[in-house]
Amino acid sequence: MKKLILIHMLLGIVLYVASCGQTENTNEQLDILNPTNREESVNEERRAKLGYVRYTKEELAVNEDNSEFTMDREQMANIITRTIIKSGNFNEVASLVTDREIVIAYDKHDDLNENEATEIAKKTARSLLPSFYKIYTTDEPAHMDVIHSLHLEQTNNQSDLQVIEQIIQGLEDDNDERDGR
Repeated sequence: MKKLILIHMLLGIVLYVASCGQTENTNEQLDILNPTNREESVNEERRAKLGYVRYTKEELAVNEDNSEFTMDREQMANIITRTIIKSGNFNEVASLVTDREIVIAYDKHDDLNENEATEIAKKTARSLLPSFYKIYTTDEPAHMDVIHSLHLEQTNNQSDLQVIEQIIQGLEDDNDERDGR
């Protein structure tokens, strides 16, 4: 009887400790999803490692049947935004990456003209993304807030896609007006 009670107590302690650890992990996960969190989540040791992959023809043939290539859109938006900001010509930049487009909204320094800012943003995105991506840029402050409001949306939700398409259509219309079309 004492052994049974002891086993139950130990089991209870183990479950309690495990649930405490899970709560801390959940808080960390929520922190990563916070768009205002600007801390690096990748440790230095991992960052210092080289990326290397090697396949034989046979291995690749076996893996081809159930492999799917994906891109981490949030990571790409992060890299593009950081690269543009580090150019030193911008006060603030926001990027939204979908499966076919990228929208970049920025607040540029006053001494940088609009065409140069657009060129910097587009060339940066072009150098980091596959060539089939359409790139849209804007210096309209309201668009930065709209991009922020969409950061948790999903590309498989039709209503989310419609909102993104409306933003892109608005950017295309603005560009047409500036170009005199």
